Amino acid sequence: MIGIRVLAVSAVAALGFAPAGVAAPGNRPPPGLTYVRVSGGGEIGGPVASTVRMTVGGGRSRRLFPGAGPLEWAPDGTRLLFTRLGSNGYSLFVAHTDGTSIRRLARGTSTGGWLAGSRTVVYSRLVGPNRYAVYRLALDARATPRELFVLPGVPVWSPNGRSLVYASGEALMIAGDDAGNAHPLAKGSSSLVSWSPDGEQVAYTRNDSICVTRIATRATHCFTPAAGGAAPTWTPDGSRLVYSRGNGSAIASARPDGSDRHDLLTIGTSAVRLETPAWEPRP
Repeated sequence: MIGIRVLAVSAVAALGFAPAGVAAPGNRPPPGLTYVRVSGGGEIGGPVASTVRMTVGGGRSRRLFPGAGPLEWAPDGTRLLFTRLGSNGYSLFVAHTDGTSIRRLARGTSTGGWLAGSRTVVYSRLVGPNRYAVYRLALDARATPRELFVLPGVPVWSPNGRSLVYASGEALMIAGDDAGNAHPLAKGSSSLVSWSPDGEQVAYTRNDSICVTRIATRATHCFTPAAGGAAPTWTPDGSRLVYSRGNGSAIASARPDGSDRHDLLTIGTSAVRLETPAWEPRP
């Protein structure tokens, strides 16, 4: 990966993970960090994008899916969802974590995610101005998708599957799993929302800032990384956030309150962007 620099082991150690050659807690191997590498000013999921899986601490990296968009890990860590841009728009795929057994699930999709467990996926399809039809699909060879409802934004389900959030206009909305009882949770945000592993908080982007809102109280804290941040996601233990910053010039990490910030990866050229990081889960 020419031009990409893995930051010092001290930055990785700050995440609570052991560097290469040192046993992680419980003798587990260090987790995988995935991100999208985009070159030439292209789109995420387009032909000049590729998803990369890196072993934290050792800096070993491997391209998984050329021309692929953001990855969504199954909760049990055995499969991945991703989008890919084709001549007729985006399609949703599922594959094993080693990049094999790729299977197309749907065409004309926006994004995909997992319901509680690792056997069912949900995805959205734009059907009108700010209107997304939401589908549920069991990962069974004979299963057919079932339309659930239509929303003004792309939903992201909580870890237990009982609630969902979505961005609509200038508000981040929260609703029940059937989209009922929807009400504002926080002010304007992007559609890239990430639930904390315990389901008690959500992280998202507001303008160039990373924001975290606690579900029970709606208390919100925001911080602005150097040159702006985007696409926050949680580490498996929920203690930190990982995000892209500086228009894709780096992937960084911080505590949810914005303290203790570290760059994990940096790129030495504006011709390449590092986007949408995600962590391998720990079932």
